[in-house]
Amino acid sequence: MKTRIQSPRDLGIEGEEIAKRYLKKKGFRILAEGFRTSRKEIDIIASRGDTVVFVEVKARRKSHFGFPEEAVDRSKQEKIRMAASAWLVQQPFKFRECRFDVISVVFNSEEDYEITHLEDAF
Repeated sequence: MKTRIQSPRDLGIEGEEIAKRYLKKKGFRILAEGFRTSRKEIDIIASRGDTVVFVEVKARRKSHFGFPEEAVDRSKQEKIRMAASAWLVQQPFKFRECRFDVISVVFNSEEDYEITHLEDAF
């Protein structure tokens, strides 16, 4: 599949699109994208059964400078947790379980990428 990556922003957008398609193929339903509260954001909120999954997507070109998922440090994790709490309070349906996943997308070229899905990453 040909990607449209020209800038770092394009890279992030394309990574999130790939992650959404991946999750849908795995049986997840996408509930929200780019949920923001204050200065915190969750890239994708999905569900499968009665579990809600808050997904951080990291995309990079090749992996010469480390793996994308390594960028989800404690500070980023805390921001995601706070945003998740805000989202959950707004929901009329109460989920039995929630978890935090990280999906990394490494672009080896415009046509080739690798996906790593870390379930319950933090």
